[in-house]
Amino acid sequence: MVRKALRRVPAAAAAVAVAVAVAAIGMAMEVAAQVDESAVEESAPAAARPAAPELSAGVVEVASLGWIGAGKVARVVLRDGVRVATPEISLGQIAELEATDPAIAERLDGLDLGHAPGPGLVRAVNSESVVLAMRKVGLPLDKIEIGGAETVKIERKSQTVPRDWTSARVKAFLTKKFGKEAVAGLDRRGEEEAGTPGAATSGGGENRDLVRLRELQCPRDVMLPAGVLALNVALRGGESAAAQRKSGPVVLELEYSIDGLIARREHAQVRLERLGPILKLRRRIDRGEPVGAADVEVAYGDLARVPAGAVATVAAIGQRVATGVLQPGHTLVDSMLAAPRTVERGEMIKAVYVDGALTIALQVQAQQSGSVGDLIRAINPASGKVLAVKITGEKNGLIDLSL
Repeated sequence: MVRKALRRVPAAAAAVAVAVAVAAIGMAMEVAAQVDESAVEESAPAAARPAAPELSAGVVEVASLGWIGAGKVARVVLRDGVRVATPEISLGQIAELEATDPAIAERLDGLDLGHAPGPGLVRAVNSESVVLAMRKVGLPLDKIEIGGAETVKIERKSQTVPRDWTSARVKAFLTKKFGKEAVAGLDRRGEEEAGTPGAATSGGGENRDLVRLRELQCPRDVMLPAGVLALNVALRGGESAAAQRKSGPVVLELEYSIDGLIARREHAQVRLERLGPILKLRRRIDRGEPVGAADVEVAYGDLARVPAGAVATVAAIGQRVATGVLQPGHTLVDSMLAAPRTVERGEMIKAVYVDGALTIALQVQAQQSGSVGDLIRAINPASGKVLAVKITGEKNGLIDLSL
């Protein structure tokens, strides 16, 4: 007899091969003594053999493992270590099998040994675990030999998903949802920009709001099982939640799938900024000096961060003047502006009292400065009485006796 190297054959053929071989050569031990060593096809040395042999389902290894002992129908030889690509482990993946009964062979090959380890992890399965699994499904333990390694170390075939791969697909998702212009700002920082770079329109009209995305944070490299990889990206809370958010972080749910099955869940985050027009001062403006279109420029700022009362349009300035010294580069807000003074403290103004058909006009002295609409104190020089006067125009006002 020539000793054969390992080969894979269907389970039914395994039994036939063994029976024919035994009938042809008689006692195995006698024939083994007559083997021509030059005709033996040696198996690969341990260093040259793959560290992680893998078997396909429905196949039984029939090989020169030593013939099945008397009264036995099958022999199981556990390997030292294997790497598997499937999420579940079967005996045929971690052991070499031979059997004279095709039905037993198939049952041994598909014997369930539980879950495979996660990527980068190792699971150990010992011979006792194999015996328990056999007993659980009713295999004839008294007719099955178990040999080989006492413990099999099992690894899961894996792949590493780089952060750049994830980031590219998240950006593609954000581009689809928010537009190319919004995503263009992901690599830039800053709260305000002149013009509208890196922002996508979210409303209409002259003073439309814009959307800009910043500071994308994606998971680091992710280790997953080997297989066909896919990534699904979704907005946490749905699209309506993101649309209603004025500004702040937006969380994205990531689902990594292998061969159509979810293998891992992660999340990414991006900062959403909803921008609106603001006015930035071009030059220094002294107190009382008029502020006009030439003194400001339109910029866009994050509405969650711009100062309260920020002036959005040149038209909103009106004919107002600076209430204090204004510095270039500052955002213009309403509190920095006031109507120009039409009355100065100490000057004489015309004050009119009206009561039905009665009209009385007086010259009074202003005790306060003010603008149109302001209520100031004034003294009637003739009587010395203090009057309340509401300014109606340049050096003009109405006397209010109700105060």
